Amino acid sequence: MERDDRLGREMTRFLRDWSRRDFLRRTGQAGALLATGSGMAAFLEACGTGSSSGGGASSTVNTSGLPAVPAVPSDVVSAAKKFSGKTVVVSADPTGKGGQAAKLAAAQFEKDTGVKISFVVRPGSTSDTYAQYQRIFTSKASTPDVLDVDVVYPGAYAQYMADAKSLPLLGDLSSKMDQAIIQNNTVGGKLVGVPRAGDFGFLYYRTDLLKKYGFANPPATWQELTDQATKIQAGEKASNPNFYGYVFQGNAYEGLTCNAMEWFTSTGGGDVIDNGKITVDNSNNVAILNLAKGWVGKISPTGVTAFAEEDARNAFTTGAAAFLRNWPYVYSLAADPKNSKIVGNFDVAPLPHGGTGQSSGCVGGWQSGVNGQSQVKEAAAAWIAYTTGPDFQKYSAVNLTTPPTIDTVAKDADVLKANPWLSIKTNRVVRPSKLGAKYNQGSTFIFQSVNSVLRGGDAAQSLSSLKQQLQTLVS
Repeated sequence: MERDDRLGREMTRFLRDWSRRDFLRRTGQAGALLATGSGMAAFLEACGTGSSSGGGASSTVNTSGLPAVPAVPSDVVSAAKKFSGKTVVVSADPTGKGGQAAKLAAAQFEKDTGVKISFVVRPGSTSDTYAQYQRIFTSKASTPDVLDVDVVYPGAYAQYMADAKSLPLLGDLSSKMDQAIIQNNTVGGKLVGVPRAGDFGFLYYRTDLLKKYGFANPPATWQELTDQATKIQAGEKASNPNFYGYVFQGNAYEGLTCNAMEWFTSTGGGDVIDNGKITVDNSNNVAILNLAKGWVGKISPTGVTAFAEEDARNAFTTGAAAFLRNWPYVYSLAADPKNSKIVGNFDVAPLPHGGTGQSSGCVGGWQSGVNGQSQVKEAAAAWIAYTTGPDFQKYSAVNLTTPPTIDTVAKDADVLKANPWLSIKTNRVVRPSKLGAKYNQGSTFIFQSVNSVLRGGDAAQSLSSLKQQLQTLVS
């Protein structure tokens, strides 16, 4: 009881730092439960709202119909049984199908091992998650025991996390994972987190509308996207005044950094930081930002400058957009009649390119790590071994279109059938995570600069200022 009381006090302190309005906007009904004092253990009871794999706004997602989750593997049960009756506190996004699957997994884990899983809300936005975790780390809080680590943050979090490879089960499991991700997650010899989901951005498009307006193929270049979206929008607005050609993540947050990296690299503008030098200020990047600025209020709604993943996804799956840039999680929702009006009328393709560049998809993904201050590290490791292991990764891939990080799972016939987007060939671009502990500051410089251009600012001037800001982080 003392531990549970302490958990409640710690959660109350973290939530106090959020405004009620912002908290409810990001977490929907689950946030309302917590904000009114219903308690952290209850938040997953409200998993009827939707979310994204990497971003911001909440929306309505029908989560009914998920099948039972896999049983906990016997080796994990053996390792966890000794902690029966203990509680592991997990930081997680409670919304959408992912939140519902987490609830099912927690119930299965307690049934098979006797270890209780209690959840605290992780913000939908990666940028807000970073701020929340910094408060956790600086206060040396022992909970949450399990943290959700974005692929760009191992360098920033390493000093605060337990070495996953030294914990039971996780060292062996990590040897089966994509070793490029494992290398990314290893800082100073410490494995900061075990990969549970990989991500990359790509283009969703309406197959029926391309056919209707005479386009044989989805756009290969950004100019073709602009032209196709313009023609389709002009025709569709007659029957749907709220229809737009293209939606994406334009808000000033981490999701816009991902979009910007795709724009820059796909047009030959470089990776923002190349060989230790700031290269963002160049004519190719000025040109693509000017093109993107021209979308706003034309083929994209004016409000796209405040769009996160779910705002854009909602527009597409309700039939109000022809093209969408987003992550793999959207695929299962767009194909689900309970959550989509475009079932059977969409497909996916690499994002467009321009100039001398090639199609690029920003790398995303989440890792599960153990708080270095946790008092139940081995029990937390058992939970991670269950939810990142091959059985649960296959379940998530088939039912949630969560990209697997285990090669054998990615090649599984059932997984490939449920995830045709896995065959997309594109250049995988990484954000400038080599900034390490300064990454969040660098990303903030990037997304604020790009958002200012989308809102009407001067692209050349913004990139010149961005170069100067980033220079302070590498000098």
